[in-house]
Amino acid sequence: MQRIGIYEQLITQVIKQNLNRDQFYVGYRQFESAKAPTWL
Repeated sequence: MQRIGIYEQLITQVIKQNLNRDQFYVGYRQFESAKAPTWL
């Protein structure tokens, strides 16, 4: 089970509320934690 910290939850919530989905494509994929800095 993967746990998500409070910081990640808050950032995700802010992005979901403010992201203009008409202008940006939002896709989901899994990636290795070592590659997270590259993607983020």
